[in-house]
Amino acid sequence: MPRIDLRLPRGLHRRAATALEFAVILPVLLTLVLGCVDFGRFAHTYIVVTNAARAGASFATVNPYTAETYSLWKDCVRDAVEQEMTGLNRFDAEELAVLTTVIAGTAPQWDAQVEVSYPFQTLIDWPGLPNSIELRQSVVMRTIRP
Repeated sequence: MPRIDLRLPRGLHRRAATALEFAVILPVLLTLVLGCVDFGRFAHTYIVVTNAARAGASFATVNPYTAETYSLWKDCVRDAVEQEMTGLNRFDAEELAVLTTVIAGTAPQWDAQVEVSYPFQTLIDWPGLPNSIELRQSVVMRTIRP
């Protein structure tokens, strides 16, 4: 009676091992890549919020106001912040919060404080981490024009 060889052809064991290794490592690689993407988006958004607060404070200190033009001045500070934030992907001006405060100093100089907050949402709901973070930045600058 002829013998039946039940062994797999040469190389098939290696292909099966490679497929198993790929199946095991793929979730780890995807998690690492998506984590890097989310962290990069977070860092970019934080930098944009910081620069927007700086731009608002810079506008506030260079452009003096009077009692009659105070509300218009505050609107212009907000516009300067929004202008800086437009570089952000999917920017929503409705979610942007800008608080401008004047800090009295020795005449004729004063300080302007601009606080900017904007929400950041992760792409993935990471276990143990919040998927929404309120990024806040506050900048204080002294006037350079009386």
